[in-house]
Amino acid sequence: MSLSHLSRSVFRTALACLALFCLPASAAPSDQASVKDVVAKMQTAYKTLNSFRADFTQELTHQESGTTETRTGVLLFKKPLLVRWESAAPHAELLLVGEQDIWNWLPDEELAYRYHLDIVKDSRSLIAVITGQSPLNRDFDVEFMNETPAGERFKNYYRRLRKKKTDKQLRSPRLKMSVTMLNDRVAANQQMARSNINKNEIALKIQRKYLYDQRDQLMRTAHLETEVGKWLSRGISLYLTEKVEWTALELRHLMNQHFTYDVVSLPDTLELNHKKIQKYLERFCQERLEQKAQVLINNKQLNQFYRSALLNALDSSWTDQMAYLSKLSVIVQPWATAQRDPKFMYQEKAYQAFEKMFDTVAKKVVDNLMLSTIRLDKDNNLIVHFN
Repeated sequence: MSLSHLSRSVFRTALACLALFCLPASAAPSDQASVKDVVAKMQTAYKTLNSFRADFTQELTHQESGTTETRTGVLLFKKPLLVRWESAAPHAELLLVGEQDIWNWLPDEELAYRYHLDIVKDSRSLIAVITGQSPLNRDFDVEFMNETPAGERFKNYYRRLRKKKTDKQLRSPRLKMSVTMLNDRVAANQQMARSNINKNEIALKIQRKYLYDQRDQLMRTAHLETEVGKWLSRGISLYLTEKVEWTALELRHLMNQHFTYDVVSLPDTLELNHKKIQKYLERFCQERLEQKAQVLINNKQLNQFYRSALLNALDSSWTDQMAYLSKLSVIVQPWATAQRDPKFMYQEKAYQAFEKMFDTVAKKVVDNLMLSTIRLDKDNNLIVHFN
């Protein structure tokens, strides 16, 4: 969906609902009422309107092909410009215009698009009418129509609002052909862009499902001691692989960065190889966790502490991963010059980044468990502070 189509669709619907549902009964046209009088009453109603809710039926007609599509749904509007536009049929769609952003949710495609609020400037005249800032007869032709009744209080009339047409038309066959070719090319590019977005969304969807499965498992597990031990062991190993060899000074520095803020005294008998250091740090972590457990009342609170540390590490790492994926589609484009398919490179880089993300999670688990502070409030509720 293009930005212009997005903005036109919602505000045309809003305007139609305003015309059909929000006009006071006193403004309903009579046989003697003139269009000018009705427009004046409508304008007054718009100026005093603060909010409304309406069920709508929207008919979209393609100007060139003449094909039509009928949509039904619910519209909510509140000044200055808060809109909830929800279509139920033929395709579910939700559009929200907030104070800072515009969100367009397409449930069938499992996609949500976020737009800047500036795009509503493309529908300036419609917004001005809704908010009572622009005369109706300046931008629209208003007329009575003795067709389908919109309600009993409208008798047999409803108002039709349509954008005023200009007399300027394309007359050159060459220019018409150029415009047609341009429209076809734009439509093809939009289709290609949507296709690439959908393919990229597959990688995000798979990763998100796996992450949520991990989170659900943590939420369901009653005793997380074994899970914590696995994450600690992996995080310690990752920290130690940062150097081929370790000195006592470097090990103490590592421990002060990720394990404790206290002064570290290493055992004189400690052999400074990866295997021995790994076992020493695992014992150190176990002793520190036992000390923290003494602050708590029972094992339930201890499990709550473990769960908070693990979920915090997962969620913060996933936030960074999503930020990376949002930029990855641009990062892989130069690979096309090296005769590599950017779409394939996107999938490959996304998978590699996801694997690397869990290394980051393991390190954050170590930091959260070791460097966090825990306490109980006056009601014996657990309070955890992560550094």
